[in-house]
Amino acid sequence: MKKLRIIALIICLSVIMATPATAQMRMRDDYGHGQHTIVDITKLPDLDLTHEQTVRLRTSREKNLREVKPYRHKIESLQHEILKLRAEIMEINAAYRQGSLNLLTEKQRAILEDCEEKRGYGFGGGTRGRGGMERLE
Repeated sequence: MKKLRIIALIICLSVIMATPATAQMRMRDDYGHGQHTIVDITKLPDLDLTHEQTVRLRTSREKNLREVKPYRHKIESLQHEILKLRAEIMEINAAYRQGSLNLLTEKQRAILEDCEEKRGYGFGGGTRGRGGMERLE
């Protein structure tokens, strides 16, 4: 009997916790998850909008979507450019790393690899998130 109550309680809690997430998903529509999201509030059943309110809100939202569209395309193209630049930086960093390793002796490379494993020194992201060669004190 106790097991049945616990199972029923778990199911109820799961349903209660899932409700806000599904309500939020219903409001998203065209825009996605970003901070500049605009929702279609006409789809919310609890507002009890009049026909005139619904028409005006949808018209206003469509106008907003048209006005924002060029900016969103501009952002997408800039994000694509950023990805290309990051790829170039990665290539440059890989060439630097390879060139640096070529200057070292086998013993020095072994020491460097050991330090990289311990994250004391290294070419990687570093423990402080700045990249480059860092040493933990």
